[in-house]
Amino acid sequence: CPIPLARQAAAIMFQLQEDTAGPEEIQDAFGELANITGGNIKALLPEPSYLSLPA
Repeated sequence: CPIPLARQAAAIMFQLQEDTAGPEEIQDAFGELANITGGNIKALLPEPSYLSLPA
């Protein structure tokens, strides 16, 4: 993902000025997007299904 797009996504997600979204905010934003995506995928799987942290 291009850095300007990642910075814009983090700024929108955390309600920041775009120029204040740094590497930590970008990493947090994409981590949260991964969590949201994983949770939504898990909801589509038949029971029982488990979602855990990567090893």
